[in-house]
Amino acid sequence: MMKKTHDSLFHMKHWLLVSLFSLSSFHAVANEQASIAINEHEVTAFRSTLFAPFMERGKIAISESQISASNPPKHFPDHWNAVTLTKDQLRKGCDNQSLLPLDWNLLPHHDLLNPTAMEKCGVGYRVTGTVLAYSPVHLYGTAPSYWEDFFNVTRYPGLRALPNDARHLFEIALLADGVPKHKVYELLATNKGRERALNKYSEIKDHILWWNHIPEVQAWLREGKVVMAVAPDGPLLTGSQRERDALGVNRNEMLYRLDYLAIPMKSSAPHLGYAFISFATQTEQQLRFSRVTPSGTTLKSGWTLATERDEPYLTNTPDNLIHGIPENADFYYEYADLLTDAFNEWRSENSLIIKTIDTNVDESDYFEEEKPELPVEILTNNQGDLDNSPQIEISVTEPQSINLLDLDGDTLYTHSSSLETASENGSDETEADEMDKLFENNPSIEIQTIDVAPN
Repeated sequence: MMKKTHDSLFHMKHWLLVSLFSLSSFHAVANEQASIAINEHEVTAFRSTLFAPFMERGKIAISESQISASNPPKHFPDHWNAVTLTKDQLRKGCDNQSLLPLDWNLLPHHDLLNPTAMEKCGVGYRVTGTVLAYSPVHLYGTAPSYWEDFFNVTRYPGLRALPNDARHLFEIALLADGVPKHKVYELLATNKGRERALNKYSEIKDHILWWNHIPEVQAWLREGKVVMAVAPDGPLLTGSQRERDALGVNRNEMLYRLDYLAIPMKSSAPHLGYAFISFATQTEQQLRFSRVTPSGTTLKSGWTLATERDEPYLTNTPDNLIHGIPENADFYYEYADLLTDAFNEWRSENSLIIKTIDTNVDESDYFEEEKPELPVEILTNNQGDLDNSPQIEISVTEPQSINLLDLDGDTLYTHSSSLETASENGSDETEADEMDKLFENNPSIEIQTIDVAPN
């Protein structure tokens, strides 16, 4: 699990820049480079359900770097070919001509998508929601049901986990303070409304831990270090069935939205952006994505294609949406920067307070210095004996160790430095867990590929 020091006060969500070499199945020219920027919290699902099968179809190379997702650049680098955005960010990019208006003829399956997923400059690829999560260790007889319970430290004593991102925190505070759903955004458009929301957090400021990465908040909830948390539903519930069942999630007053894939206007190879977007939004890929990181699809058929096991976890089933609140993209188009500035100012005036909780563990002990980045070099080829699937060899120079990861469709293998023969992990860890083990402590990774053409 990755941990950050508590002096990272103004953390924002990040994207990962993922560089992919062209895939012959998408009629790209060999050795072209495509780059896709994604939100950090989506890495697990993107790697295992989209990047892995996409990579298998041609020669690829991946490098990762982080940029701010809460405040994306107004003009995207020309080496980016696709990027994930919220609707307000998408519309801003379209209005300032930094995103390409889409040619729907190049997305032949778009008739399968819900009309709300089709914007001038972007395609919706998932529905996500911000939910009230709680630790079953701290149920106190009754599970929390509404945001007002999040602020009730008398009824539910203990620490609360909040993301280092202003989005949805203001709405949550006003809902907890009794503001009707239909009045929330109207009130937040005023200084008085934003001040009221921040004052609500001031009431519990000594009960707050700020999280930067999904593994942090998952662990805190499972171990009982926090009693409740604000988190996105899909990344939070990514994991095995046992890990999902170890978390409590209440979707009353859930704030939900569509997220989009778009192509930068100055992309050096927009056809690669179209190729990835077409691949990522097809029925099979959307269903795989929603299984790994429980979210909603943007298909007309929607949740009806989900299995009985997956359905309760999906964001946009009728039962899960019935008490939800759609994010107001028009409001965020106008006020996102104001919310971020107000949030950062409040954070600077209300520094993190470390408390000892009922496990007798000082939270200051929970934070560790970030491990230094390790130089990693990955070579792949298609000459292995494991079901003829691509073999990836990773050599880490410091400390000395070698791992092997086999991408076999939906199944991933991880090998220890002993180089024992690959075998499928018999535990209930998901393919996403296996992929994360490879990358989680190595934020800077380069992959060079040789001869990964399809058979």
